[in-house]
Amino acid sequence: MVYVNGRIMSLSKRISRIRHRVVYGTIRRLPYNRWGDRIAHFLQFVQAHNRLPGDFTINTDVLHEIKRGGELLNPVRVFTTDKELAKIFTEAVVGKQHVVPTIQVLRTEEEIDAYDFPPNCCIKPTHSSGRVILRRDNQEIDKSEIKGWLSHDYYHQSREVNYRDLAHKVIVEEMVFPLTEGADYKFYCYKGQPTLIEVHMGRFDDRSDHRQFICDTKWNWVHGLTTHSVDKHPADKPDNLQSMLEVASKVAAYFEHVRIDMYSDGEHCYIGEITHCAGGAAISVSSVEAERELSKTILREPIDDKALLQA
Repeated sequence: MVYVNGRIMSLSKRISRIRHRVVYGTIRRLPYNRWGDRIAHFLQFVQAHNRLPGDFTINTDVLHEIKRGGELLNPVRVFTTDKELAKIFTEAVVGKQHVVPTIQVLRTEEEIDAYDFPPNCCIKPTHSSGRVILRRDNQEIDKSEIKGWLSHDYYHQSREVNYRDLAHKVIVEEMVFPLTEGADYKFYCYKGQPTLIEVHMGRFDDRSDHRQFICDTKWNWVHGLTTHSVDKHPADKPDNLQSMLEVASKVAAYFEHVRIDMYSDGEHCYIGEITHCAGGAAISVSSVEAERELSKTILREPIDDKALLQA
């Protein structure tokens, strides 16, 4: 045992922290080019999973290959990474009724300062990931935070090259459902077909009650991810599940491997975004064995790794 800030910490945890600092300190010093990115992706994978990549029967290894290879530079992937432009693609493929309505797109700090944000809206950068403000009942918002998004470079953070050349903008969207209603559905798709569904409940309304249910397309529970509290008791099957599966498959038809993120209240469904490398290939999983079982659902047949190993 060692003491850190007056607290006892196990030696293994201390070593893990030191390794994390060394790995990410090294990554920050690597050049931002193709080979620097590839080395960074390898180090990130080993740090996250404590093993080497390369087993294409495991989903995270497939995602790692998508991330390090040339697939993220596919023009359709780059176009749909931008949260504003992705709506153009989505509307063309499945119709306007499945697109979250845009209220405004802000491109400069001056536009943000001058803009009167609606009392209820969703605010997020179009060129990044994981940043969002859900404004309700005219609550106070920090415009300095929103302006800071314009200078944020998600490629420099993640090394996901599909973000590298995106224009920096902020999009303001309608709040399609009250935060206490609806759920967040993430459809993992392989070869154009949904194979696994990740359902998030309480994700935005009360993060302390954020629960996750993972199932196949028949709504059977699947063991796997451990990022959040996983509920073995199924969430209520939405009445429009078949409709969501059809929408997901139409959009996924353009990609070998992709995740289609939707919101639904059981009647209507909207595509929130198209995710090309879920979790940056670093999603926490309880064990390799559990991940292998999870991957049997996501990858229903051996993936053609040659299609992903692009020079």
